[in-house]
Amino acid sequence: MLHLVRRFFGFLTARPLSPGEQAFVSESINSDLQRLFYTQRFEDQRHAVDVAFRVSNDPELVEAALLHDIGKTSVHLGAVERSLATMWFATSLPIWGEWLSYRDHGPIGADLLEEHGAGVLAISFARHHPGEPPSHVDARNWNRLENADS
Repeated sequence: MLHLVRRFFGFLTARPLSPGEQAFVSESINSDLQRLFYTQRFEDQRHAVDVAFRVSNDPELVEAALLHDIGKTSVHLGAVERSLATMWFATSLPIWGEWLSYRDHGPIGADLLEEHGAGVLAISFARHHPGEPPSHVDARNWNRLENADS
């Protein structure tokens, strides 16, 4: 729950990436993935870069961190709407529209990453986080990403 509270306030107080942070993105992922990265809202870009800085000593982890929420590009919800949707998901009530896309941003993002040639870890993390790592992914790398994302 604390993770969600931090994410809410992080979203509200997010600032666009600095030129240095933009350079970090440029150095970390190829141009096709950069174009995809910049389709995200600046709040999601900020979160992704913050996660990437926490794992910045490994290029594979950085790529996964920068792109893990890329499926949210199809969602146009603000901080309050995202929070309400997240609470709604804990119920067994039906979900539709943008809330459905928000809930399913992982698989949506993983499909986008596959289309754009991202690495296996980035695709897997987008598709399956939060949760247990798939058998084909190094659990230590997965746990580093999960910890950086919280």
